Amino acid sequence: MKYTGDIFKKFNNDKYSRVDALHKLNFFYGRDEKGNASLLLQTSCKVEVLPSTNCIVVEAGWRKKDKTWTISFNLKQADLMNIFVCFCEDMVESSRGIDDERIGVQFVENRYLEWRHLLSAGQSDYLSMAAIKGLLGEMKFCLDVLIPACGVKNAVLSWQGPLKKDQDFVFEDTWYEIKTLSPGSIDVAISSVEQLDNPAEGHLVIQTAERTTITSSVGITLNGAFEKLDNLLKEYPQTRRIMRGNLISMGYASVPYYDQFKFVFYERWSYRVGRDFPALRRKQLPEAVSEVKYRLMLAQLNDFKE
Repeated sequence: MKYTGDIFKKFNNDKYSRVDALHKLNFFYGRDEKGNASLLLQTSCKVEVLPSTNCIVVEAGWRKKDKTWTISFNLKQADLMNIFVCFCEDMVESSRGIDDERIGVQFVENRYLEWRHLLSAGQSDYLSMAAIKGLLGEMKFCLDVLIPACGVKNAVLSWQGPLKKDQDFVFEDTWYEIKTLSPGSIDVAISSVEQLDNPAEGHLVIQTAERTTITSSVGITLNGAFEKLDNLLKEYPQTRRIMRGNLISMGYASVPYYDQFKFVFYERWSYRVGRDFPALRRKQLPEAVSEVKYRLMLAQLNDFKE
């Protein structure tokens, strides 16, 4: 189904409808008694009392007539409907495929806690343009290169970028650091010593991309790339849950805001990063140096081009 704010328009106060008859958990969309858009979960398992945020009221209760528990997430700020819809979609879709009701309820409770920052920040904390371009570059590399090479599950499980780890993709015997630059760039920024300092031989991947018009037939948006990855993972619900959770933790949700930024990608090449690659190493630095950022001239790296 397509998740939009329109789903709540048909409901009167304190009226709900089952989201999906095939889902193992009993989710309901509707409006609470005050008329706020609401996602409600009904279960035979006892639910935890969760903290509300400045825009979401969480209510838990016991229904004596049918001996079930309910927990509802009610939107107080109507201007945050886009983020709330993404929250509802993630709650329903990420828990799909969990057969054990108790595990499913625990997942919903924990997932809400992961969402708290985004739900509190609302529209004031969208990703910066640099972060949008960087995240899209990682998704594009995953879609174009890693998934054809090792399959969607292995590719996504190797993805460490949203977790702010040292390298963007890490496998048992190699790794990839992805840099998405503007066409014509002459150097690349390395944001930490550890980014290229790994005992295993890896790869520094350079991609060039620039923003294009929203009507471009060759461009891609962050939401578009996410949707492709998400659809490919439908056969792997646990990996899908992990990916979605990692993106939430870095502050990304597929809200319409990101649809206005479309990028076209041009070239892609990579450099072999081994012991002889001209990168800084932690063991070579004075002990007093705690943090280093530096830039590499691309023209000086031709000997390492793959």
